[in-house]
Amino acid sequence: MPKYYPAFLNIDGKPCTVIGGGPIAERKVKGLVEAGARVTVVSPRVTPRIERRTARGQIKQISREYQASDCHGVYLLIAATDDMPLNRSIGIEARKAGAIVNVVDDPDYCDFVAPSIVRRGDITFAISTAGASPALARWLRRQIETQFPSEYGGLATVLAQVRKQLRQEGHKISPSRWQRSIDSKLLDLIKGRKRKEAKLRLLSFLRNGSSESG
Repeated sequence: MPKYYPAFLNIDGKPCTVIGGGPIAERKVKGLVEAGARVTVVSPRVTPRIERRTARGQIKQISREYQASDCHGVYLLIAATDDMPLNRSIGIEARKAGAIVNVVDDPDYCDFVAPSIVRRGDITFAISTAGASPALARWLRRQIETQFPSEYGGLATVLAQVRKQLRQEGHKISPSRWQRSIDSKLLDLIKGRKRKEAKLRLLSFLRNGSSESG
């Protein structure tokens, strides 16, 4: 089993292709669309959700079997048919054409593995077992979803706003001080959707070294 180097790819606006139109392909399409990719699906048959994305103009669908030309000009390609030998062949051809390749459920033929994802606004948790146990990755995802509810998406937003403001004011904040600023009271404000109060508390602590919001 290979050791993977964790990385987040910027695929915003980049051409990405999914070969296959079943439930697994549907999940891959969803992740690519959420990341802003220009998605093409190649398959003679697709799920109703893929059809709806096509009708809304979110993706392009080519209703036929795979052809080698589908690899040309592609930044990232996912082979997600129900035919493993075909998926491997697609992966080899796509790699020769210069694409980054993921062959579903076949780590030895992948340039990367798609992790299990939890998104909370600008916060993204990516869980991978290097293909050893997808069930464990899903279990860990559920634990993270429970521990970090959707309100935590506001935490990164508030921190980014405060960081920008302090930079404009000429403040230089040490990494350790930033760490100390994220305490239980700040998290309670975020979970309570009190972003303004959270921002004031952060600014006060980081400017003055005090945890009081004033």
